[in-house]
Amino acid sequence: MGLLSLNDQCVTLTGLTDKTDGSFVNDATATVTLQIDGVNVGGESWPLAMPYLATSDGNYRAIIQSDVEISDGDKVTIIVNVTTPASGNANFTQDERVTLRGLSGS
Repeated sequence: MGLLSLNDQCVTLTGLTDKTDGSFVNDATATVTLQIDGVNVGGESWPLAMPYLATSDGNYRAIIQSDVEISDGDKVTIIVNVTTPASGNANFTQDERVTLRGLSGS
């Protein structure tokens, strides 16, 4: 599913592992930034922290508020940056199309 305009939504990093031994990484610093054409999306102070979800085995989540400035049809790049104390850094990007969710008409 893509991003939804005019809705709060979650961005989740699931099952972060250490490539050297396969163990889950539960002590990383993770952040997310949304960009359109290389420019940070308005309505939020980026990067947004993605706290670790307790007892989740490497899961991190951020809540994107509904007032973030994205519109139906926008192509948004989601950028997740991860820094770990022992395992180094990782960067993940994914492009998503924004859709309008909700009722329409009169």
